[in-house]
Amino acid sequence: MSFRYALKSGEEFATKMGNKTAASLYASVRASIDATIPGHWTGSYMIESTNRPIDGAVTHALSSFPGLINFTDPKIAATIKSYNSMFCKIYQINQDAIKAGLPGVLYGRYQGDTYAGGNPWQLLTAVLGKLMYQGAEAAMQGSPSDLLSQEQLEHWVDLYKLPANATRGQFVEAATQAGDAVLYRLYQYVKNDDGHIAEQIDRVTGAQKSAKDLTWSYGNILDAVKFGRMVNAMKLRWSGGNRTT
Repeated sequence: MSFRYALKSGEEFATKMGNKTAASLYASVRASIDATIPGHWTGSYMIESTNRPIDGAVTHALSSFPGLINFTDPKIAATIKSYNSMFCKIYQINQDAIKAGLPGVLYGRYQGDTYAGGNPWQLLTAVLGKLMYQGAEAAMQGSPSDLLSQEQLEHWVDLYKLPANATRGQFVEAATQAGDAVLYRLYQYVKNDDGHIAEQIDRVTGAQKSAKDLTWSYGNILDAVKFGRMVNAMKLRWSGGNRTT
């Protein structure tokens, strides 16, 4: 996803600079990569590679490199649902939260990860929240009362517990609440550390660990929070009939 996104940017830049040869080359290579993307869909979720069938890098890529898969695509819902199940299964901290009735979920890298104990990552959890907000933003077209088709709702109904005849407004509300829940869960494990954000969260105790003050963690969290605030503000305007597209 990152390769094709970079090639697309390169193609656009080369076109602006009048370099048709480079633009054509970048477009050709990007097209060859695009042709491989459907092979990363298992029928149940998107994968990075066969040796890591579920990897938090996939949801990061879906959020960070848009343009090929729409943020409301049922494949994203199916992927999140499958990843939620796996990360809840392998992390005690997620299981404890479920028992306590706490919403949200913590994401890590992949099953079998042993680096620093193989724990949830702040930066991967934050980008999951942003991905949900991005789905909400993408759905804010037309009227909040518009009914979504069964094709549009596929997998989202299960993920967000939506009614079978859900409207755009219900989808947007559920998606923003889900994004809020993920970031709120993350906040619980970093709020008492004087603003310090590490790389990982201990899978049992919830203490921050591994690399300290990781820039990538700060960047993803701040980006998700900023985007979430923007989408929640957009939702208020849109539900009042004042959103411009």
